Amino acid sequence: MQCATLGKVQPTLQQPTARAAYVPVLAAICLFTLLVLRTAWISDDACITFRTIENFVGGDGLRWNIDERVQVYTHPLWLFLLTACRLITGELSLTAITVSVVLSVVTVLILAGRLAVAALPALVGVMALALSKAFTDFSTSGLENALMHLLLAGFAVVYFAGEPTRRTVFWLSLLTALLVLTRPDALLLVAPALVLTAWRARAFLPSVLGFIPLIAWELFSLIYYGFLLPNTAYAKLNTGMPHHVLAGRGMYYIVQTLQHDSLTLIVLAVGLLTPFLVHARKQMPLALGACLYIAYVVSVGGDFMLGRFLTAPLLIAVILLARQHLATPTALILLALVMIIGLFPKRSPFFADENYGSRYDGICLVQDERACYYQHTGLLTAFHRRQFLDHICVEQGLAARRADKPVVRASIGMFGLHAGRETFIVDELGLGDALLARLTPFPEEDWRIGHLHRAIPAGYLETLATGRNQIADTELAAYYDRIALATRADLFDSRRWKAIAELNLGLVRPPRKYVLAQAPANQEARGRGSSRDTSTP
Repeated sequence: MQCATLGKVQPTLQQPTARAAYVPVLAAICLFTLLVLRTAWISDDACITFRTIENFVGGDGLRWNIDERVQVYTHPLWLFLLTACRLITGELSLTAITVSVVLSVVTVLILAGRLAVAALPALVGVMALALSKAFTDFSTSGLENALMHLLLAGFAVVYFAGEPTRRTVFWLSLLTALLVLTRPDALLLVAPALVLTAWRARAFLPSVLGFIPLIAWELFSLIYYGFLLPNTAYAKLNTGMPHHVLAGRGMYYIVQTLQHDSLTLIVLAVGLLTPFLVHARKQMPLALGACLYIAYVVSVGGDFMLGRFLTAPLLIAVILLARQHLATPTALILLALVMIIGLFPKRSPFFADENYGSRYDGICLVQDERACYYQHTGLLTAFHRRQFLDHICVEQGLAARRADKPVVRASIGMFGLHAGRETFIVDELGLGDALLARLTPFPEEDWRIGHLHRAIPAGYLETLATGRNQIADTELAAYYDRIALATRADLFDSRRWKAIAELNLGLVRPPRKYVLAQAPANQEARGRGSSRDTSTP
């Protein structure tokens, strides 16, 4: 069913007098498609979701380790889309790339054909996305960015369609709900525009109706997993770091983007400032939402993947630029600047080929994730590999199939996908472990956001191996009893729901100190079974 308000948008590509002007735009879209195909790859983090999908398709439920219900993915809508496609194709890596490419191309088609006010602004916008390293890198990768981009483009089409109506509010609310189901923090991107539109239309009920899919998912999540938020949120937001330290690392993330992908940051700044400079009141809420999102990203320490969390606000900035009625000289100057800045960096997607990442120089605080994995998971390099995913983690995962006890691991993506359903993996970073996610990480000198290690409690591995609570620390053992009830007991066991209430309301918390199975490798050992305060000052 199509929203009636969509028909009010000017169909620029259908105007006969404008068709010739759009030939360069179509050429730019073809270039964008080519660059996305040339840079297509699969990230290790995507394989975390892939393992859950394989278990789901295999009849084990939405589980990462089949013995417990832990939500290791932040993007249920993306997971269900890939699951549906996996049932058709029978595999995931090429399927994820294909779906991502299709979604990305449709996004730029919407930008050029439904959102841009003329051919030249459309050309500027498409070229900005094509030459943005961040946007092309994460137009594939197996992560949720491509779906997020399409939903944002759809939101913008409805938002700019005309005066606010109850129907408009419903569709905006529905798209917002789908965005949150794709990535929870995406709410910040569109919240100002949605709230303002709903207030102007005086439409509360349509807003509630639009959020029904999100409400339904949260009810399912609480019943099935025992929590409203994904386990990854508890693991990644539970850093133990002071706010100013996280903000400093977040600013470092921005600086690294400026150094390696300057076009992305420059277009972001220009696109988000423009509505305020030209007093475009309709555009200001979207610009504000993008600014709020960037501020949030900085406040939580940024990310370890260069550019990943900047692609969605970049798309909003490009949409806002494409909505400007630019004089021809101004548009041509902008186009020239986009091309010069976009072609200047040595890591520009325009120059990427099958050798990309072959001289990758190792892990850093904010890294070029595509360079790290492209030789092992890239589309162009697949012709020279034994299998599509060909990485040492794959070999280690296959070897772990013979393990007769829980395997402790920090890099869990490709490893977990190939370790098989029977292998129980203990994720040191907490992403796949409900207990470790809630324990404060131990301090590390060169910590990376999203890679904060937890110390394994004494007796925890024995507990997982036998099913009997053998955790040495009595307070932590009692806390784990609640976690085990929430993630392992029958869904409607009354004891489980008591534990769920205690955990979600904060009535029980893990201890700050507990007995360790072993001292963390990068810390001064205090002896096996020592007690350590894992919190930071």
